[in-house]
Amino acid sequence: MIQIPELKLAYESVSAKATSNTKGITNETLDGFSEKSFLELHKELKSHSFKFKPIRRIYIPKKNGGERPLSIPSPRDKVILKAACNVLEEIYEGKGIFLKSSHGFRQGKSTHTALREITR
Repeated sequence: MIQIPELKLAYESVSAKATSNTKGITNETLDGFSEKSFLELHKELKSHSFKFKPIRRIYIPKKNGGERPLSIPSPRDKVILKAACNVLEEIYEGKGIFLKSSHGFRQGKSTHTALREITR
């Protein structure tokens, strides 16, 4: 279960990014978050009534003349997603479930670190 301290940590992480105040489908931004916001989010998560909002989809131009889709979740949803990611990372990394040789989609690991490992 995601607790209020995890929500606040996720908020700090998300709000530190330059795109933190990009609006999703609503006009809500992270500037509007307060202690009450964290309490409401926690209550919704605890009662299983939290629902993600629809994602705003925009298309940005590519160099070849085409466009690529870009999905923008609401700021509230970004905080929940980051908190869930943090909790799962703590579980899987903290308990040593992943092998040290596993480099895919892990913080501080990449194809570059994998290549360094095999060339040693």
